[in-house]
Amino acid sequence: MTPDDSDRDRRDQRTRDEHSAARVRGERRYLSRTVGGELYSYAADEFGVVGGPMGGNIQVRTLPGFVVVMSLGWLFVLGTLFETFVYAPFVQPGDGRPAWPVLIATGVAGLVAWAGTHYVATELRARRVRRARGIPEPRAGSTSS
Repeated sequence: MTPDDSDRDRRDQRTRDEHSAARVRGERRYLSRTVGGELYSYAADEFGVVGGPMGGNIQVRTLPGFVVVMSLGWLFVLGTLFETFVYAPFVQPGDGRPAWPVLIATGVAGLVAWAGTHYVATELRARRVRRARGIPEPRAGSTSS
């Protein structure tokens, strides 16, 4: 073990102790490595989604990625609604059957779009809080509560 490793181990242990004390006080905190590699105890409003508690469960790990998911979801919703209610009635008028598969696909796309919108808003709020408090960015997907 090098002297640098022992210093880092001491800093990590101090952070773990502070994290445990905050959890005992009832605070919602997340223990994670920062982008720079240091261990940090984030408050719930500082953590966001990219490094957040779902960081290991979701495959999109960057804010631009969430924007793409959100945009594609809303584009699909708008496209299927346009096709169902504007384009199709003029091209194939009046067989009288509802377009359930298209409407179900629109609902699923709407859920994806809503989730993407929620993740983008959560991450933007957390980034704003971190910048205001001078807190480093969490590394994506390295979480324990």
